[in-house]
Amino acid sequence: DDRGEATPSSPTSLFNSRRRDLDKYFILYGSEGGRSKRQAAALYSALKTRGFHTVFRSLDDTDVSAITAAAAAKRPSNGPPNRVIVLILTSTFHNGGPPTNGRAFCRWLSAQQEELAQSHRASVGSLVVSPSRGGGG
Repeated sequence: DDRGEATPSSPTSLFNSRRRDLDKYFILYGSEGGRSKRQAAALYSALKTRGFHTVFRSLDDTDVSAITAAAAAKRPSNGPPNRVIVLILTSTFHNGGPPTNGRAFCRWLSAQQEELAQSHRASVGSLVVSPSRGGGG
C-alpha cells in the first residue's frame, strides 16, 4: 500500500514499492517437512513479482557475507539509505531445535550474538503458527 507515508514501525514501510531499488530482501528458510520452505517461497515470489531485489535460500545455504556486503553497499547520494531486510521462516525440530538445514546457520548466529548486538540495528519478532492439518515446517 503506497497511500500515505509509512512510519518505520508500520507494516507498509517494510514492503514499500517506492523503495524497491533501495531495499534488498533475503528470504531464508529452515524446514524439515517443507511447510516453512513453501511459505518462504510464496513470500519470495510475491516480492519478486513486484520488482523487489530478493534472494531465496535455506539457512545453511546462505552466504552471510552477501548479506553484510549488501548492507555495506554505497547508497545513492542525497537519497534514502539502502536497507537489507532478512526474513527468516523456520520450523523447530526435536523439542525446539533448529531443522537440519538450519543447524550451521544457528551455530554461526549464536557465535555472533555479541558482535551483532553491538554493530547492527535489528528487530526480532516471532509468529507461531500451529498446523491445522498435521505435518511440521
